[in-house]
Amino acid sequence: MPGIREIAREVGVSISTVSYALNGTRPISDDTRNQILATVERLGYRPDARGRSLGAMRSRVVGVVIPSLTTYFMAPLVSALDEALFKRGYRLLIAHAEREREFHRLFDKGQVDGVIAIVSTALGGEIGETLVAHFKGQPQPCVIVNRSLSGVACVRVNYLAGAFQAVSHLADLGHKRIGFVGQAATDPTQVALLAGYKSALQKLGLHPDPRWIAPDSHSAFVQGAQLPTAFFVAGQFHTFPFYREARNRHMRIPEDIAVVGFDDDTNEADLSPPLTTVAQPHGEVGEKAVDLLIAGIEGGQIQQQYWVIDPHFVLRESCGGAQSSLG
Repeated sequence: MPGIREIAREVGVSISTVSYALNGTRPISDDTRNQILATVERLGYRPDARGRSLGAMRSRVVGVVIPSLTTYFMAPLVSALDEALFKRGYRLLIAHAEREREFHRLFDKGQVDGVIAIVSTALGGEIGETLVAHFKGQPQPCVIVNRSLSGVACVRVNYLAGAFQAVSHLADLGHKRIGFVGQAATDPTQVALLAGYKSALQKLGLHPDPRWIAPDSHSAFVQGAQLPTAFFVAGQFHTFPFYREARNRHMRIPEDIAVVGFDDDTNEADLSPPLTTVAQPHGEVGEKAVDLLIAGIEGGQIQQQYWVIDPHFVLRESCGGAQSSLG
């Protein structure tokens, strides 16, 4: 396995500069650090944590607490965190929140320099507060992602703004009967999306009909003569059933019914027609969470306790350019 000397020779810098890049003990230019980290990755160099600088006393490892990799947004978010950490010379260690021993051990013997905890809506508020209570008692800094919790730095998506973008776009196309599909009664994220949907309708001078709010795609299509001409479908786990239900009922998208989704799963662009959607800003969330955490790790202060990141509107073909034929 190559050593630090080989890394220095490859990049054309001193051994001490490589050490600074890996340990964060002194500032170096971003270009030099990026060259060193890219060479480390290419050559497969792995520094021995036992040999790190006694002055720095850092592992260059960040613990990421996750509820489950099966949660729909988890994989792209963890990937974004991993990329942001790698660019700053840190590695990622995953622990499962539901295995209490696993995330407690993150703090043992300086195994990690800090923790980013992704609090899934599936976990519920009680587990989220338990995590925060534990983190508050530790010397390592912590950042919470996907939930607003008191007493700790938080980063989450602006779901209200995302819903407003979706509804506003459909209204701009002339739709006045705009429905909502989502499990708002059981998922706090979709509670926020539903609140944004209602707020958008009111601000646009439209009034939501309770019959237009459906927990699933089948229910969305059994509303009689007042079937909406457009729908905001809140989440990829509703999108594919919605398309299937429309096809089974011989309804064309967007000619008969317009659709805007939420999340922007990689497969949604391949739907027929491709789905217009509000995309989760995983990259920005990952960057901000890592920035906040490293500010705490490296001796600074987390300047703001609560950050909200706006999602992105992705225009494709599922809305059409005019009001549907059901209008």
